[in-house]
Amino acid sequence: MRCAIGTAGEPLQSRPLSRGRTTVGALAGIRVVDLSNRLSGAWAARLFAGFGADVVLGEPEGGHPLRREPPFLAGETGPERSLLHAHANAGKRSVLVGDDGDIAALCAGADVVITTSVDLPECLADHHGVHLSITAHGLEGPLSHVPGNHLTACARVGWATINGRVDEPPLQLPVRQTGYIAGVAGFVGAAAALVRGGAECVDVAETEALALTCAPWAVMGIFIGGENVAFGPN
Repeated sequence: MRCAIGTAGEPLQSRPLSRGRTTVGALAGIRVVDLSNRLSGAWAARLFAGFGADVVLGEPEGGHPLRREPPFLAGETGPERSLLHAHANAGKRSVLVGDDGDIAALCAGADVVITTSVDLPECLADHHGVHLSITAHGLEGPLSHVPGNHLTACARVGWATINGRVDEPPLQLPVRQTGYIAGVAGFVGAAAALVRGGAECVDVAETEALALTCAPWAVMGIFIGGENVAFGPN
């Protein structure tokens, strides 16, 4: 297995993504493999790291997508300059995975494997731990293969219809709340599965996780008919 991604021209070596105090948390001794490619999975893994688990981030050739997401340190782009990446992937070790063999070797013996794609690695079929899947619409159902993001989630659950000014188009919620909320839901579900023990798939749909936060008036139109009205300033 080749190891971790560095900046252009640097040799690849296994290294931590962040440094800090060494503490013993409630999940010390738990090994987590983060194969995510979106914020929700990365944030769930970040929470595991925060509670003391050993979290390894498996990155593809180009690095985790969050490395390319703004904001950037001092406004300059680069694989180590995304503040979102530094925040969501803190406390993890980074390993470059190139093929299914690398992924299988990385996942062997892991207590938790986190994915954010409906196209799952073959090795998960024989995984004996917890598989946490966080996708836009879940692994099953008519929307499972439909792409989705924070904007589409806000639109589907009703937040966009009441967010913004009455005389302007709907707005998504700020600060990527779908990713963070789904990540928390996934972390809680996977932690509960660890307590139960045995192999289990925890399937989290970002849209459903965000729907749990909706105030009653956000979904009122579904039950009484008609359109919801934005609650922003006129």
